[in-house]
Amino acid sequence: MSVKDFAKPKRVDVTPGTGEVNFPGVMARLKQGGFTAGPLVIECLSPGELPALLAEAKKARKFVEELVRA
Repeated sequence: MSVKDFAKPKRVDVTPGTGEVNFPGVMARLKQGGFTAGPLVIECLSPGELPALLAEAKKARKFVEELVRA
């Protein structure tokens, strides 16, 4: 599953967990439907130079790991 977030009006270059998607709600609904395993691919990050991008990637990974633990 692709993990990506968005900000209004139509911005998708945001780090997951910093935008408007209700990820706990989405994951709960997916679990109800039988999604219990499989790869989660972080698709987009907030743009920036390499050090900032690496920081955003680490933040996104931590967010997704905490999300699936819940």
